[in-house]
Amino acid sequence: GKQLYYTLTFTVEFPHDDDWVHLAHCYPYTYTDLQQHLSVICKEPNLGFVVERVCLATSLAGNSVDVLTITAPPNEGKPMTERQGVVLSARVHPGETNGSWMMKGALHQLLANTAESKQLREQFVFKVVPMLNPDGVIVGNYRCSLAGLDLNRVWQDPDPRIQPVIRAYKEMIRVFTGEREVVLFCDMHGHSRKYGIFIYGCEKKAGKDDRPQASGWPVPGTVGGLPGVPVKCQPNVFPLMLYLNAPDLFSYRSCNFKVQKSKAGTGRVVGFRELGLVNAFTMEASFCGAAVGKYAKQHFNTGHLEDMGAALVRTLLDYWAPPETNSASDLAAQLTGTAAPGSTAVAVAAQAALGLLLDVN
Repeated sequence: GKQLYYTLTFTVEFPHDDDWVHLAHCYPYTYTDLQQHLSVICKEPNLGFVVERVCLATSLAGNSVDVLTITAPPNEGKPMTERQGVVLSARVHPGETNGSWMMKGALHQLLANTAESKQLREQFVFKVVPMLNPDGVIVGNYRCSLAGLDLNRVWQDPDPRIQPVIRAYKEMIRVFTGEREVVLFCDMHGHSRKYGIFIYGCEKKAGKDDRPQASGWPVPGTVGGLPGVPVKCQPNVFPLMLYLNAPDLFSYRSCNFKVQKSKAGTGRVVGFRELGLVNAFTMEASFCGAAVGKYAKQHFNTGHLEDMGAALVRTLLDYWAPPETNSASDLAAQLTGTAAPGSTAVAVAAQAALGLLLDVN
């Protein structure tokens, strides 16, 4: 019954004398890497769509925290006032570099010259904050800000003096929800204890989440969801669709929608309770690799992480597909156990994700 602890030992041979060598916990992605990437994006000539880069806030150490707005020109696609909003962020925990690689993949998808990317830009307005905690990244912190605080636990009432970035980010989202329907908020992280890539969401609790939790707030989990989907499985549909788009990377069965008291100050929980968002998520990528599928027991590489970020934003097109092609009702039926007998490809895949098939890997 005693707790077991393990020690990993290894030997490194350095080929050169007097050399600088860095040993990384995960694939590095620095503040400089980000600034160079954003400079390349914004200097690209004749993009044919809107990419606006502004400073959201200045960190305690004086570093600029960038926010990108990405969408199609007003004369293309949906009228600007009818476009839905999407908010993406990463690196609130500076040591979780895999979040930056997923973010890079999401940006590549949004900025690509493809029919899918064009459709995303014409249907949505994206607000993207690629690095929420640049101070922690620069000084080499694993989880905290320059003030030694976990910035993903202060969302309920961020102090503008010592948590200015979270204060500005939360206010930006609040204003954005006043301008348009926000259908996805996703903060990208790394996870050190589980395999796979998965999502933490927020389930609605009867009684507690049936009314606004403060004056002026919406009812939790009522903003940005699909009409006609039962309330109890509203937060599950998007992650299940994401699994269908990336079954070898994303693990639906590792997702968790319980809201623990200790997580009340996280972005996703405040997004759900205070801003009312149905799809308020933390997306976690293992520092190791996948548990099942063709990448099982292999380390994720940066390409896998980028593919996951791209799949995240592509899934928006499935989630908001026209009713005649939308699989949401079929997936909701699987989630609620009310599906009629059948073996459509969507049904079989959903059953595999939910562990309802005997031959699941």
